[in-house]
Amino acid sequence: GLSPLPPIPQVQAIADITGPKRMDFDVPWALTAPIKATRIRAEALVNRPETQMLIFQGYGKQQCKKWETSPDGIVQMALQCAFFRLYGKLPPTYESCATRQFFHGRTEVIRSAHSEAKRLAEVLWDGAIHRQDKEKALRQALARQTQLSKEAAAGMGIDRHLLALKKLSMGVTPHSPPLASLLANPDDLPGMFKEDAYNYSQTWLLSTSNVTTSWNVIFNFGPVCDDGYGVGYLIHDDQIHLNITCFKDSPETNSPVLAVALEESFMKLYEVLGS
Repeated sequence: GLSPLPPIPQVQAIADITGPKRMDFDVPWALTAPIKATRIRAEALVNRPETQMLIFQGYGKQQCKKWETSPDGIVQMALQCAFFRLYGKLPPTYESCATRQFFHGRTEVIRSAHSEAKRLAEVLWDGAIHRQDKEKALRQALARQTQLSKEAAAGMGIDRHLLALKKLSMGVTPHSPPLASLLANPDDLPGMFKEDAYNYSQTWLLSTSNVTTSWNVIFNFGPVCDDGYGVGYLIHDDQIHLNITCFKDSPETNSPVLAVALEESFMKLYEVLGS
């Protein structure tokens, strides 16, 4: 069977602590140039992301519950509709899901870009379609989102399974030394992992995470691909806080523009579901 986690060792207090002391480093002359170059690269990485905060005050968790809808599902569908409006397609979407019901469980992916979400995005902005038909499409998309969320939390997602198969095909096992996968030859991968469709499905143009807590007002992280967005959000009782990031040097992305489209999506969903 599985063994419990080892106990945390007890550390005795260190007596006679005198506080911090200055440490002087004797840096060899030969390292001066590499250190400066590394600093320039680090500063470029720090300056590369663009971030846009959206505090949507139209509604929040309480209103979603009145509609008998999932608050997280509403945010995810608003994101899909906003992206679709800007780009005419749904993006490969990563929503982090905890698998905490398992011993040592970590995460799985909720793939929010599904057929029902695409149908919703197609009809939401169409003035010729009746509100009732839009609501039906929205509730079907939300139902699918809830199903995928439950499956991911129960270990029934696909991404961790595929990752394990990919690692095993590279000869990497749980007992392999660190960084073993970096030494593997990618040419030895099975054909499936070289397919364009598979690689595109792993290119997270929209990487998202919900870390709602009552004491937090902002949460963010960077995009995980060059032309993608990172969206961290918190769903409070009467408002939703979102932080949208992208890279400034990408010709495809623009955080302020996505923020505007997202706010419009939230309001459009409100029109569909009513007060």
